[in-house]
Amino acid sequence: MGGARGVIIRHSIGHQAAVRIVVSLSLLVALISSTAIGIYWFVLNNAIQQRSEELSHFYAARLAQIERDWDIRARDLKVRIEVTRLLESPATAAIHLAAFMTMQGADRSFQYFIIQSADGKKQFEFGKDLSLTTIPLSAGDGIGYYWNPENRQLYRVFQNPIWIGTMEMGRFAVFFQMDNALLYQMSTPGLTLRLLYDHERIASSIGQRDLEGYHDQEEKQSIQSLPWSAQANDPVRLIIDAPLATLFSKTELVTSIGIIPALDGLVLWFTVGLWLMRQTRRIRHLGEAVALYTTDQHNSAALTTTLARAASCRQDEIQEVATSLEAMVLTIAAREQAQAESDRRLHLAESIGRMKSEFLANMSRNCSGVGKV
Repeated sequence: MGGARGVIIRHSIGHQAAVRIVVSLSLLVALISSTAIGIYWFVLNNAIQQRSEELSHFYAARLAQIERDWDIRARDLKVRIEVTRLLESPATAAIHLAAFMTMQGADRSFQYFIIQSADGKKQFEFGKDLSLTTIPLSAGDGIGYYWNPENRQLYRVFQNPIWIGTMEMGRFAVFFQMDNALLYQMSTPGLTLRLLYDHERIASSIGQRDLEGYHDQEEKQSIQSLPWSAQANDPVRLIIDAPLATLFSKTELVTSIGIIPALDGLVLWFTVGLWLMRQTRRIRHLGEAVALYTTDQHNSAALTTTLARAASCRQDEIQEVATSLEAMVLTIAAREQAQAESDRRLHLAESIGRMKSEFLANMSRNCSGVGKV
């Protein structure tokens, strides 16, 4: 042959079977683990998506409810001021309004309101957080925002026309603060709400530490962004941060899921693997028996013992092969014995024939000598 033949490394069937079982069990463990992890994360992502949609619907309705409530409160205050006719007497209007607001006590959710005349002059204001010279909305705007750069607070402003006496209609605006306290009241346990104004974080349900960049959550997040009002271009957005706590960490998940197929693999090893190893040992005994007979060329006690180990008192194909080999050895031995006996008899017959021929030849020579005498 032109090239040198490669060296063939011999591996027993038992070794090959063990390698294949180990590889098969490893692939089984990997397949089951990856499938289980994939299903788990698929279900988890679906749960996150479903929860996100539920939170979006809930908080969209919640924001609409807050807007309606603020609008009703603003209109109610405006009507009460008009009904009491506190603004019809310019000389005493400020005193009467101050007394009126003092009587209301703490039963109010707004932080500031301002009344101005049709020509834009401030007639009255109430609230210590702000002091404006005019309403920061145009006459045609019913609802808007006001950002106070001094205290960095955002206010939702509701504006309505108001009767100020002397046949004159003025403007009345109520300011509701959009701050941490508001988001805290809106939030639920395990949920974080944040308010963005022109992409800047201005309020959080977990307080000032979140505004300063604090973040200590590693769970998978469910984050939704909603406009505060129904307008798509609303500069104020509510961010819903809903961590979905998992039952296990990634390491715990991989470990726990890997244990199950690993245990299944051990069971499979003890039920199928050990049985297969025993069968390979029986096949090896068959090979040893053939090698013994090839070397000795006769039946022996070692050959009989090796075939008995291969048979292993089992009724299967390996036992049938061992029995057939033993029968073949016995048949060959009997045939060799019969052939030896036939050869011995033939040799004996040939010896007798030679002796008879020699005897007759001797007799013939003896008789010839007697006649001559």
